[in-house]
Amino acid sequence: MDILIKSFNRPYYLDRCLQSVFQYVTGYQKIILLEDGTPEIFLNKILEKYPSIQIEYSRAYSIKSEAAIQGLASSNKDIPAPLWVKAAQLASDFFVLLEDDMWFTQAVDLNSIFKEMQKNQVWMTKLFWLGNPRLIQHKQKTPLEQIDLLEPKLTSKKPFWYYINYYRFQRLHWWKKRMGWYNENDKLAYYTIYGVAGMVFEKKYFLQLWDANQRRVNENQQLLHAIQTWKDSNYLGKFAKTKYEVIQTGFISAATNNDKEHFKNQLNIPIWNLFLNQLWLREAFDVMDNFPKDFSKKYIQKLILDNGNPFPDWIYWHEEFVDMFKKIGCFSEKKPTLS
Repeated sequence: MDILIKSFNRPYYLDRCLQSVFQYVTGYQKIILLEDGTPEIFLNKILEKYPSIQIEYSRAYSIKSEAAIQGLASSNKDIPAPLWVKAAQLASDFFVLLEDDMWFTQAVDLNSIFKEMQKNQVWMTKLFWLGNPRLIQHKQKTPLEQIDLLEPKLTSKKPFWYYINYYRFQRLHWWKKRMGWYNENDKLAYYTIYGVAGMVFEKKYFLQLWDANQRRVNENQQLLHAIQTWKDSNYLGKFAKTKYEVIQTGFISAATNNDKEHFKNQLNIPIWNLFLNQLWLREAFDVMDNFPKDFSKKYIQKLILDNGNPFPDWIYWHEEFVDMFKKIGCFSEKKPTLS
């Protein structure tokens, strides 16, 4: 089974991710980095440390990496969907998909998971759900040795219903919220059959979810494709999760400011990532601080203070970022990943 890792300009998190793979994961064949903009100077250090990994580059890599090394947001806002689709086409029949800010927290044998998925026609197994039971809603759970099969608990399994309620008529969505008729729990339930990353995907299923021509993030499109693909199979495809979450993610930064423009406390993400990247390059950033949890707030604040306090409001931005996830039920199974 191959491991595909989406990467964009956060080598300090990528380093932690890769260390965790080599420490905890068995039963994989290749690690392939799907690179969309990490400057070469940082990638070279990653390759020195992990020479066995492979790197595939997006079409916009040069433009995005040139902006990143200057602490600027790239003029190219396209997501690298062509890279993701091509990588999936060339990957093993089942593969792990990660993002650079994810890491394993305990031992995982991917070969054992693969065998159970293949035997039981499982299309996707969640390794990660942010401690949020609303992202793994099910009517029934069937425990196997490595994974639990889930019978998704959805308001409707009909693609047209999802299209009308969540995809096409956004104004209807707004109106239902205003009238108090909108239930966020119903929408989140659909993530039982889809996830952005932190999953083991069957290749054929993943390729049904993504259009190589998609240029912007729109998870409703992937969710609609998931429902349609499931219906087309006469609902034969199955979904699962591991017994416990085996992956965590981080909140000290973000790849971009997308979906955070409304924050009361703003943070210049390109400059912030450049600051952290340069500390990491100088080996002044301990990427395993507080592991297996995310970097501690005290540690990040000390890095800021020790370097002239250029980001005095980082802590307020960070708290807003974490709160955005808490509001939809994340971390309710366990404490947040930051201490």
